[in-house]
Amino acid sequence: MKIKKIMPLFAIAMGLVLAMATSAFKEMPKESFSSTFYEYVGTDFSQTNIQEISNYVRSTNSCSGTKNVCGVLLPTDNGPSSNPDPAEFSGEASNLWLSQQNQAAADPNIVMKK
Repeated sequence: MKIKKIMPLFAIAMGLVLAMATSAFKEMPKESFSSTFYEYVGTDFSQTNIQEISNYVRSTNSCSGTKNVCGVLLPTDNGPSSNPDPAEFSGEASNLWLSQQNQAAADPNIVMKK
């Protein structure tokens, strides 16, 4: 008889536990991953140079000057003075050029000189 009285309370408690457990495993937003800064070191701000992977080197985030592309934040750290991961960079290349054209970051991963 006691089991019949406890069963609804047990079912409610289990439902709450499952709801809390599954909410703990939601996908993390992109911004919460650690990012590595790759600074733009090109000679000019043409589309060809802005979208060239070899013009970005692993660096510290220190930008100054006019409103131009300063660099990009990407998940993979390839070590000091290295170029970005090609797959990650290609995902940002068009946004880098869009940022340069608009003189404003097209997404949160792009750092502009101020």
